[in-house]
Amino acid sequence: MQHLEDGIPQQIHAGLPSCEEELQELMHQIDIMVSRRKQEWERHSQALQACLDAREQELLHARAALDHKHQEVATLQCHIKEMKNSNKELVQKYEERLNTLQSELHKLKVSYEKLQRHHMKQAQEATNEEDSTFESSRLSRKLEDLQAKSKEWEKQSTLHQKELAILESQRRSLAEKCEYFQNWDSAEQRHEEEVNSAEREQQGEIQHLQQSLIQHQNKSACRANLPLMRWELREKKSKGFPVWVQKTGEELKAELKVRDDLLQTAELQEKQWRGEVARLQEQLSMQESAIRCCRMEEQSCRNLMATEMLSLKVVLDSVQQQLKASQQKEKILRTEITRLQAGAEPSCSHCMQLKGSSSVVRENVQWQLKAAGENKDNEIVKLKGILEKLEVSQNTQAEASRDEISRLTAQLRDTESARASAIQRATLLQNELRKIKGKAAEHQVAKIQLEAVSLENKYLKELITEKE
Repeated sequence: MQHLEDGIPQQIHAGLPSCEEELQELMHQIDIMVSRRKQEWERHSQALQACLDAREQELLHARAALDHKHQEVATLQCHIKEMKNSNKELVQKYEERLNTLQSELHKLKVSYEKLQRHHMKQAQEATNEEDSTFESSRLSRKLEDLQAKSKEWEKQSTLHQKELAILESQRRSLAEKCEYFQNWDSAEQRHEEEVNSAEREQQGEIQHLQQSLIQHQNKSACRANLPLMRWELREKKSKGFPVWVQKTGEELKAELKVRDDLLQTAELQEKQWRGEVARLQEQLSMQESAIRCCRMEEQSCRNLMATEMLSLKVVLDSVQQQLKASQQKEKILRTEITRLQAGAEPSCSHCMQLKGSSSVVRENVQWQLKAAGENKDNEIVKLKGILEKLEVSQNTQAEASRDEISRLTAQLRDTESARASAIQRATLLQNELRKIKGKAAEHQVAKIQLEAVSLENKYLKELITEKE
């Protein structure tokens, strides 16, 4: 370029024909350089615009993902609260059952002590007819006590049935929760389809904006023709062809310097743009990794919910088995009561009919009462073992539920911290996108200026051809 600038005044002094040829060659070279730069700028601007569109779409996706995570965190908090309430209710119910069983054991102990006292009194009583009647009354009282106990056991069976109904309702609620999670997965799939349709609509809008940019560039090119018209008027006023040649040479030198400056500034801007694009790519990769971490946390939460559902089902099965065992024990106790009643009634009738054989009846009754007392002792021992097992299982279940609740709260805190960091990253990306948009506008202004310079060169070339 500098060689051409130095050769222009020498060719002017050498002769007008050679000067015109050199000017034509110089204008041709300038047109080639301007066209190349224009193509490069157009490609660069298109690439930057595509990058901007991609970044905007990624930001939209990130915002949608953040909103979705907010909703998931809210649902998880609600589920955790429900689980806490259900666990508290179960603990209260188990405590109530333990209290009832302990009260029943106390009653059985009292009744057993009464029976032992009754046996002692029967051994100390004399062998009289009045004693036989008294024994029959005592037996009738004992039968009444056993009937009262049977009524209490029936009440307990009704309570157990109610507990079974409550557990079935809890099982139904858990099934409804499972259906809710399935519906939620289907809703997520629909949301993804809607996002894809929105992306297609955005692509159509981008094409429309590109067409409007082309129209705006054409309008700016028309506006750039004004300085060319002014230059024509100056040329008509000039006197003498050599003076015009000198002026054109000086103007061409000035234009070449200006264009060199513009090219240097454009290269610097291009380097800055490349650095910013690399930095944005790094930030987007960081954001994608954060989104992947959030998805992994979401999957872990789902797995935890599934394990909790399975544990609750196991607890329900164990409670049902315990209730079945208690019902079987109640049936056994009822059969024993009927057997005792059947054994006591014939003894009473035999005492009333045969007063002389009261000693034999006493021995039979004492033997039956001893057998019943031994059976009651065995049953009390069994009930104590069952109660101890129930207490141990309830304590272990309560500890496990507490550990799960603490773990879920820790996971919620981690998700909230990740959500806050993602929001901060989104705000930073928005600010950077605003800066990039401003720089893109500056780039478009520089592009328009280059187009105006190219139009001026074309116009100068046409003027030279006309004068030739």
